[in-house]
Amino acid sequence: MRYNLFSSTSGKLLCRFIVPLLQVLLFTPIIQGQVDQNNPAIKKLADIAAAYKSANRLSFDVNYLYSTESRPNTYLDSLSGSFKINGNRYNYKIDSTEFIGNDSINISIFNEDKIIYVNSPANIQSGNPLAMIDSVMLMNQYSSATLTTVGPLQKIAIVFNPGFMFKKVEYTITPITNLITKMVGVIESSEMYDPAVKPLFDKRNEYGILEVRFRNYGLSGFLDNVFSEGQYLIRVGNQYKPVGRYANYQIINGSVR
Repeated sequence: MRYNLFSSTSGKLLCRFIVPLLQVLLFTPIIQGQVDQNNPAIKKLADIAAAYKSANRLSFDVNYLYSTESRPNTYLDSLSGSFKINGNRYNYKIDSTEFIGNDSINISIFNEDKIIYVNSPANIQSGNPLAMIDSVMLMNQYSSATLTTVGPLQKIAIVFNPGFMFKKVEYTITPITNLITKMVGVIESSEMYDPAVKPLFDKRNEYGILEVRFRNYGLSGFLDNVFSEGQYLIRVGNQYKPVGRYANYQIINGSVR
């Protein structure tokens, strides 16, 4: 039996959980301060971030699989998505939800609910969980970070201190390209706060496992207009208005100045 974690109701949670967790992978970490810059795993994280940022119009597909720590091979739900990134600009779709970010705006389009959420890049960056992970690193919130070789691949394992929302995150990487083939995150079940999912966890605050599989990497297979918000909305003064087939969508503006 599959449980629908990612229904229309829980779709908005993607911004807080799945999407942010994936953003941890894709945008450059700040490797400085108290972080052990001589640690091979930390160096590899910087190499991975550089590979994604420097790639010319990188595209790839992802598959998400969710399970509990006690039953890691029993998937409660699955989800698919596609990404297009170029530097700090991005366009990605996860199920029916779309996300676009460029130098001037970030928008999230919840098609099932007909809602467009607007924010500025600065606001998104301040709440980006990558910044959270950076802070965790800088505050020594991780207990270990290791890099190992498994056949033709490499694996980074980061174990976090007790009490943090992440218990462990693992990345499997192709060393020649420094691109990720799989990520597995072990996260407190309290972060899975869709009411439909909570009963699946026991009172011991069981951990959930999010596995993300990356495939179909490609370069230069799209134009820069995929990063434009123009197909969704236009700005009139401090107000945004939906356009085209999104004309009947509600806009929630988090970036009014």
